Amino acid sequence: MKLAGIAVVAALIVGGNLVAANFQDKETTVRIKGVHLCCGACVAGVNEALDELKGVTDVAADRNGKVVVFKAKDDKTAKASLEALAKAGYYGRAAIGDKDVKFPDPGVKKGTKVDKVVLSNVHLCCGACVTAAQKSLEKVNGLTRIAIDRNEKTISLGGKGVDLLKAIGALNDAGFYAKVKKEKKDPKGK
Repeated sequence: MKLAGIAVVAALIVGGNLVAANFQDKETTVRIKGVHLCCGACVAGVNEALDELKGVTDVAADRNGKVVVFKAKDDKTAKASLEALAKAGYYGRAAIGDKDVKFPDPGVKKGTKVDKVVLSNVHLCCGACVTAAQKSLEKVNGLTRIAIDRNEKTISLGGKGVDLLKAIGALNDAGFYAKVKKEKKDPKGK
């Protein structure tokens, strides 16, 4: 039996003995603000990313408010939902219940400078997504080339001594997740 916000006591039979067990309902609300949601495909992408997760319900994506809200059965499921949204290319300021939480780390060390890099896992479903990502990156010092591939969900950057965290941060501020694309290794070592 599930009663929101109330402890539920149930009788269990363990080894032939009647045992009382106390279950605390831990369903929580997850709220993510500042997510890039420019069109119906963006909203559909959020729903698709969360559809596969058991224990996620009541998903609502507000395009105008750029907010995604849903319920998760517990904190573990809530954190898994953030990972799923990041994998789908979405980013925002997240809270699980009353607690602010961070999106998955893109795995870049502070102070990393690059002359060229490919960022992956960027949600780029339409021209408005591409435009928003492009504009966010144009503010990053040192960037001289930005090439966006919607089909691959990647952004190739070029320049001189570009601060990689600032580039990713610019995308994050615009509601996009990004991480450095890992190069596929040639099995022959070439």
